[in-house]
Amino acid sequence: MRLVNLFKIMCMAIVISLVYINMQMRIIDLAYQGKQKENQIRRLIEENGNLTYAILTLKSSHNLGLKMLDDEYGMEFVDPDNVLQISTPILEDTSDKDTRQIAAKEKTNPILNIISFGTEAQAYGLGQ
Repeated sequence: MRLVNLFKIMCMAIVISLVYINMQMRIIDLAYQGKQKENQIRRLIEENGNLTYAILTLKSSHNLGLKMLDDEYGMEFVDPDNVLQISTPILEDTSDKDTRQIAAKEKTNPILNIISFGTEAQAYGLGQ
């Protein structure tokens, strides 16, 4: 009867050790698969960056200008003699007026510039 118990214990130990080894092999296999996918993701990200650069290069104004001025398309710059000039009434430049108003406020309130914690536009109520 002792031999039968010893045989049962040995069989149980063998089964448990086989299950443990199988689990360890699956863990290592999953680690290798994860590493391969990580490398594939890095490769795809690099390829995506290269393709984005190529697309932006093709869409650039320099590249489009070279293609448009190519002999195949027959396009060229406009001759200065063919440019039509239209006269318009003279309009007052409002940007100079705004600049002068801000400069006048700066001259009249120098203490406010020191005390203010915001930017100049915020200090004068322009950057809302």
